[in-house]
Amino acid sequence: MKKTVWTVIAVIVIILIAVLAQKPSKEAATGPVRLGGAFMITGPAAPVGELQQKGASLAVETINNAGGINGRPIEIVIEDAGYDPKTAVSAYQALKIKGLKLFIMDGSSVVSATHQLVVDDGNFTIAGGATAPSYFDNSIQSCRIALTAKDFAPGMAEILRKHDYKNVAVFLADNEYGRGLASEFVKAFNGKDESIVVTEFYSGSAGSSDFRTNILKIKAQQDKIDAIVFSNILTNAEGMLRQMKELGVNKPIVSDNPTFENPSIKDFSLLEGTEVVDYEYTRAIQPTDSAKVKGFKEAYRAKYGIDPQYFGAGTYDSIMLVAEAVGKVGEDPKAVAKYISSLKNYEGVTGTYTFDNDCEVDRTLITRGIKNGVKVDIK
Repeated sequence: MKKTVWTVIAVIVIILIAVLAQKPSKEAATGPVRLGGAFMITGPAAPVGELQQKGASLAVETINNAGGINGRPIEIVIEDAGYDPKTAVSAYQALKIKGLKLFIMDGSSVVSATHQLVVDDGNFTIAGGATAPSYFDNSIQSCRIALTAKDFAPGMAEILRKHDYKNVAVFLADNEYGRGLASEFVKAFNGKDESIVVTEFYSGSAGSSDFRTNILKIKAQQDKIDAIVFSNILTNAEGMLRQMKELGVNKPIVSDNPTFENPSIKDFSLLEGTEVVDYEYTRAIQPTDSAKVKGFKEAYRAKYGIDPQYFGAGTYDSIMLVAEAVGKVGEDPKAVAKYISSLKNYEGVTGTYTFDNDCEVDRTLITRGIKNGVKVDIK
């Protein structure tokens, strides 16, 4: 009898230990929801990193002012990814050591170097603006809400065809985005009589400022080309455009959103006549904006004194998506990935998202341009 009693007690103790082991601690249940942010704080795309931080800060503030996630505050732990592959990997590893499993990482050179590490570690990441084709990886643990090089390249080709520009120069950065865009453009611009006459890749490092060698190679072919396919998200963009003008390169430019929204370009007369492939999203409040979009733009302007560019808005949307997922399914990265990848017609502030089985979205392209030094829509 005594042996039976002790056996029953032992079983009860084992069951209690198992239950207590599975039950989250009070601290874990009530502590902050922590996200990791690998942002481009320094390096050749630092002004974009500043916009990322602005979008992230507003997202955290908005969530916490509304009561947090199921009563828990959200916070974002930031490391500098530098728009550099090695720095990005170091940033990810530093965040991982701090116990982070859910990440907001952006910039083609950043996500190309880190997304497979995230997937292999069983974690989750989402990008708001990275365009690199290498991010397509058939994994729902690496999501993206951006237009990509696979969108921009065909869009650029269509603009060229609209103007009957058959012979072009390609002038892009020697980095993940530039090389990826060049590869996609070769596929898109291959119709009858269409030709890429010259391709130049400029240095994407932070200290690069003299591009005359690249530009003169393009100028040497100027009589044979109709237009220039150009993109530059880096801090040296305005200086590069000025050198092109000074050296007499005067062909029409076809470009993309990263150039159009580059915060380093102040003098848009340097891009006069340029047409770009862009998002539907606009910085300023529009009559067609929903209450959610209008509220975001008003809050951003009240906080920072400027209208929100896409880079900040994309980061804001990324955090809001992760926050909603955590509120619904908890902090397990695979559960978050499954939730987000299953979303249909989710209203973000930069667009409406329906995710596919690679956790990518299909977005609408529009054409914008520079006329009299001002950004305009092109019908």
